Amino acid sequence: KQAPAVTQIPATADHEAFAHALTAERLHNSRRLAWFRLLGVSGFFALSAFAGWVMDPARERSIVLFGSYWLIALGLLWLSLRRGAPLRIAGLEVALVDVPMVFLLQYDTLSGGTIDRGIAGFSAGLFLNLVIIAGLGLDPRAIAATAIVGAGLELILQTAAGITVGGRVATIL
Repeated sequence: KQAPAVTQIPATADHEAFAHALTAERLHNSRRLAWFRLLGVSGFFALSAFAGWVMDPARERSIVLFGSYWLIALGLLWLSLRRGAPLRIAGLEVALVDVPMVFLLQYDTLSGGTIDRGIAGFSAGLFLNLVIIAGLGLDPRAIAATAIVGAGLELILQTAAGITVGGRVATIL
């Protein structure tokens, strides 16, 4: 007996199916990330406002930054929910919005004291988590951009905190 002929799907059909699935997943992840960003920024914004009001009036400085970040997060959510919203921003907004905003918020807390070293070290962890989150965009360029921007801003924080050159190099590596 002869085996039945197997119908082969042309390679272009496979490529088109993959491209369609990847586009759909990027859109889904972009929307999920936009909601996650808005909820996270809202929570930290409320915490910062409460801490500034109740515990530490010096924390009130960050309220303007958090308010700006919250408005940007709301705008990115709105953009992600629009039909035909550009998927090119999926993942890149982490490098272009989240990393710089986290940097500004962390830099704003530096006081010139010994606690600055801890703030700078903690920030490295925040930037690393943002690199992981950028992976939701499923775009290696966005992941690399987030890592590069995060590393550069972490170096600025560590320099301001008085971390040695060796410590800065070790952190980036």
